Amino acid sequence: MKYYHELYDKIEELPPIIQDFIKKLSKKIDKVLHFLKDKKIPKTNNLVELLFKITFPGKIKRIYRTYAGAITQIKLDDLKWIERNVIPKAGEK
Repeated sequence: MKYYHELYDKIEELPPIIQDFIKKLSKKIDKVLHFLKDKKIPKTNNLVELLFKITFPGKIKRIYRTYAGAITQIKLDDLKWIERNVIPKAGEK
């Protein structure tokens, strides 16, 4: 909060885009930082990340965001494996 207030005091010296961001953040700063005080609030709402206790990069995060997305990706990975390993061997015979 100390750093936020220091920035807010110097808001006129900052670029306009940062000024807008800080003004919008000022309305919800307490809610935004609430997870720092309450350890029961998870840092992520992605169930897969909570299960593995890691944060995935953005590309993977979008794939596994929902249960249906995870199932779809698993099926696609199985199909890709079949294309790579089974179909070429069947064509050799």
